[in-house]
Amino acid sequence: MKVTIRNCREMDIEQVAWIEQNTFSEPWTKEGFLETLAQPHPIFMVAEENDVICGYGILYCNSDEGEIPTIAVAPDKRFFWMQCLVKQI
Repeated sequence: MKVTIRNCREMDIEQVAWIEQNTFSEPWTKEGFLETLAQPHPIFMVAEENDVICGYGILYCNSDEGEIPTIAVAPDKRFFWMQCLVKQI
């Protein structure tokens, strides 16, 4: 399995929003993701495997502080990533 971590692009938002909708009870909207993508300062990254977005994260940075407003992994990839994390701990 080869996963690429890269900056989010507008064409990714549909898949990002699907993951969000299937993860959180109060999910962000597509419009919210697009607004964030249009801002100059947030760090908005996606994890991609075989042209499919399998996770994403957004980081807001302000001087010496940071905030992660949303981060998620696709439902069918969560077990694999949890195993990877546990192996590292």
